[in-house]
Order: sequence, then C-alpha cells, then structure tokens
Amino acid sequence: MFRNRTIVRQGVSSLRNQTSKFRPLLDNRTNYRAFHTQSQQQQSHTHNYSKLWLASGLALGISLYLGKDLFSHAHDHKEKSEPVEYIEGNVGKVGDLKPGEMKEVVVNDVKLLLSNANGTLHATGLKCSHYGAPLNKGALAGEVVYCPWHAAAFSVVTGKSEGAPALDDIPVYTVRIENDNVFVSIPKTAKTDDKVAPARKGHLCNCSSGKAPKTFVILGGGGSGLVAAQTLRQEGFKGRVVLITKEDELPYDRPMLSKQVGIPKEKVTLRDDQFFKTHDIEVHRGVEVNEVDTQGRKIKFSDGSDLTYDSVLLATGATPIVLPIPGNGLSGVHTLRSYKDSKELAEDVEGKKKIVVIGSGFIGLEVSSWLRKAKNLDVTIVALEKVPFENVLGKEVGSVFQKLAEENGVKFKLNTSVKEITGNGKVDSVVLQNGEKLEADLVVMGTGVKPATKMIKGLDLHPRDGSVIVDSKLRAGENVYAAGDIATFPYFITGENVRVEHWQNAQDQGRVAAKNMLGKNLDFNRVPFFWTNQFGVGLRYVGYAPKYDEVIIDGDLNTRKFVAYFIRNGKIAAVAAMGKDPYGPAAVELFSRDAFPSLDEIRKGNVDLHAHLTKVTTEQK
Repeated sequence: MFRNRTIVRQGVSSLRNQTSKFRPLLDNRTNYRAFHTQSQQQQSHTHNYSKLWLASGLALGISLYLGKDLFSHAHDHKEKSEPVEYIEGNVGKVGDLKPGEMKEVVVNDVKLLLSNANGTLHATGLKCSHYGAPLNKGALAGEVVYCPWHAAAFSVVTGKSEGAPALDDIPVYTVRIENDNVFVSIPKTAKTDDKVAPARKGHLCNCSSGKAPKTFVILGGGGSGLVAAQTLRQEGFKGRVVLITKEDELPYDRPMLSKQVGIPKEKVTLRDDQFFKTHDIEVHRGVEVNEVDTQGRKIKFSDGSDLTYDSVLLATGATPIVLPIPGNGLSGVHTLRSYKDSKELAEDVEGKKKIVVIGSGFIGLEVSSWLRKAKNLDVTIVALEKVPFENVLGKEVGSVFQKLAEENGVKFKLNTSVKEITGNGKVDSVVLQNGEKLEADLVVMGTGVKPATKMIKGLDLHPRDGSVIVDSKLRAGENVYAAGDIATFPYFITGENVRVEHWQNAQDQGRVAAKNMLGKNLDFNRVPFFWTNQFGVGLRYVGYAPKYDEVIIDGDLNTRKFVAYFIRNGKIAAVAAMGKDPYGPAAVELFSRDAFPSLDEIRKGNVDLHAHLTKVTTEQK
C-alpha cells in the first residue's frame, strides 16, 4: 500500500517552497498547491500535475513581464534551472486524520508531518527548525503547529515561522488525493531535518530617483535585534539596515549559555557572516554607544563618530546586577549574561572544587545543574527565598526544583543573604549574614539584571527600573521603538504595563517592532513563554503572573508530572507544566483565544489541555 513514485520536474522545487510569493497571483490556492485540498477533492494524478504546471507557467510569465525572478530561493539558486527529481509516497487514507490531528509519515525514508487543519491535509517537514523537536508531538491549532519544546509556531500551509524562537521556516510538500489514498511528493534529495532559510524580498534601493535611502538602525545584537533585522528584509525594506552591538560576537542563542556553560561558539551562533552579507545587513560588532539622541535622531559612539537614522529600534538588553558587597570584584567572582561571561566561567572553573552560587533563579539553578552534571563540583546555593523560584513559581513548584537539585548533590542556604566575599586578590570564602563562612574557590552571582538604557536620551524612562516605556505598537517616541528586556509594554491580556525578560518575548517583539517601523501598525499580542531545563527535567511556563491569589496543582509533584495554574482575580494568569508536553504550547494558544477550561474543571483535576485545545480549535474554525 505504501509506495513511492519518482517524478522529474524542471524548475518547480523553488516554486514549491515559495508559495507566499505566488498566492496573490492565483485565484485558487488549491491549483497552485497541487492538492493541499479538502479530502473530497479527489482528482486524477495527470489532471492535478497539469494544474501545477499551469500555475508555475503563470508565475513564470508574470515574473518575465515584471522583470523579477520569482523563483529565487534563499539558499539554493540552482534549483530554478536544473531538473528536480521527486519521490511520491502513499502515506495513508483520507480518513486517518480528523480535523485538528496530525501524525508522522514517511516518504523515501524521510520523516514528514501530515496534519489535518480545518479539514485540509497538509504535509510539511517534521522537525522544528529551532532545535529539531518532532512537531507531531506538539500542538496543532487551526493552521498553526507549535513545537512541543519551546512553542515555536509554524504555518502548516506555508511552512513559515510565525513565532519565536524559530528563525527558519519548515519545508512544505505537495499532497495529492486519489481514490481515498493520500500521496505526498518530496524532492529526492529531501532530508528529515530540512529547514528553509528566510528569503529577502526585493533589493536595495538604487536611488536613481535621487532620493537617499532610509537608514534603519537596530541597537543591540540579541534576540530582538537579529529578528528585527531579518524581518525588515523579509518584509521588503530597501534601505540601509544597520545592526550595532557592543559584543564581539554575531547574534547567538543566549538561553544556552547557562544550560551548557562554555558551549562552543559555533553551536550557539544564530546567523553567520554570509547571512548578513546576503541580506545586506550591516553588522558592527564591538561598538560602544555613548548616547542615543532620540530627538535629533542621532547615535553617538565612544570614538567620537555618529550616525543619523530615520528610525531606530532600541534592543540593548540588560546587564547583570552585581551585589554591592565587599569582595564583589575579587578574581573568581562571575556573573553570566554574555557569551564572553560563559566562556570565562567555563575556563575559570577548571581546577576548582567548591562553588558558591548566589541566587536561586533560573541562572543560579541552571548553572548549578551544569556544575554538578558536567564538572561534578561541590555546589552551594545561597538565596533570600525560602525555596528556589518562590517569587515566580510559588513554594510548591519551587520545592520540586529544590528536591531535584538536592537529589543531584546541590546544597542550599536559603532565607539568608551574603554579607561579604573574602580573599586575598581571589575568592576563598563567602560570609553569610549570620556569620557562617562557606569555603569557595569560585562565586557565581545570579542576582538578576537591569535594563541597559543609560545611553538613551530624550525619552521618559520608567522610574522603577530605567526601562523604556512603549505603547502597544512598541513605540517609545517618533520613529523610536524598543523591544526585549528594556521594554515596558502593555500586556494585551490584562492591559497592565509589564517588562518580560524572556528570550521568546524578545524575539517576538523584534518581529513586531520591525514591521511597525515599516508602517504596519500592529499591536504586540504574543503570550510570554519561557522554559528551563535542570538535571534533565524541563518546565514550560506560559503567561504572566508576578502576583497571584492561589496555585492549583493538577498532577503529581513527586513524580514531576503536573500542571500548575496561577490564579489571579478569578482567572488563569499563568501555567507551568512539567512532564506534560505539549501542554505548555497548548496553553499559549488557549491564552490567545481566552479559551481555558473553567476553574471548576481545573479544580476537579485531570484536565488534558492538548485535547481541550483540539476541541476548541475544531469548534471555532
């Protein structure tokens, strides 16, 4: 029953992965997609490939008329002129998947995702383009599939990334239905882990009109900055894109720095030099900014030079808080924020035996996990809280992490603080407020961060933390936008002004800010999501609940399989899930739709958020 068929086509593979470029030119999307169709549209093989050829011929004719190469592909230009061989495989029956369901299928030993979105079958790559999670284990909401690990979102129709942390798209493949059988065709060279780099739209302005091109500056090379620069090109901006960072590295995956301290640079670098060259993005590394004059639209650098901009995105991130205690500048005292910090910590830990970590937040716990698992060192965590993560996750969930760490050899000194760090030039001990002295060869401060905004002039910064206050469009002023750790923004669910220090949030804000720099006038309405992994145990947190009235636990804390619901003013404000994938990604969509089960249902327990999402999305289609 499951058979493969080889088909050779000339110059069509680029067409297949560039559907968004063609779709406005076609009256009927199903003609172009060659049977991403309703199950009842069962037409013959020959008839449907003639439609595909008709669509490709139409697009080619329009491209010749416009003088544009609509067939260009982001990372393989040869496909537009060379024959491409395809393999077609029978992957099952039309009725195998109900609306809202998806499964893994195989064609020519390549694993694919087959999904039924609102009654239409679609085939895409199986693996998330972020870290390769199998998308069939994620959550499908309408035409969007969420990664089970980090909630990256993709359209199953176009393959396009629709939510952080994925930077690349996933491939889409042709689905054909004949006599109730479902066939999928893929390039013979396709691989299970294929992903599609984003294509730029248009080219730089040649200024033949005599009008100078606009200059858009992105200040900060983190998650917000990178996504914003990429988005500007994807959206067709033809002016200068200037990305400025004080770090010496190209944008990298910051969350990995505390989970795998000292991870090689090539494993965390998100885009290489060639990417920026291809997309005409100017990257200036190791540059110190003295002042951002938002009134005069000018950036002044430490070397005395300056740069005038038409629009600017402030995405300068945050700096670690160093405790104002004696000994904080001794050799062996570390903070962890940048790649340089991570590399130096990994180098300095060699030959050490006793480590004191100050702070029981995500940096402190994740670093401690690495110190125990990778280095087998003696680790003691000192923190003000009574349990780790008490302020974020509450005592019950925090106790789960404490027990997990203790099972793996981490010691705790809680409900106390550090009085001083002692040593003759380098650390030798940490003294607590009660006088207790902890021997230490090295100290890691995981004591929070503060917005890096001291160079910004002409804006009213938040009196509490110096963050940049923005509106729902992420605007801080005329032609000034802010995103990421420095932005205090109105949370679309509650309307309150919040600042969120999550990687996901930074990237999503970078995308929206870039589009608004181009005049799209979009509201930022993404749900906060973060994850942590310690000693092989992961937790996904969705929503925003710095304060809450109660926590409802559905599941078993002891077996680490539970969902914690944080209730505020009679509504679910946040959800934390452990051992319950894909409940975290499902919660993202349920927050967006305001479609959680009632609190009465939650209190009864055994709520399957994934099944509930499927029910909601199929009923609301």
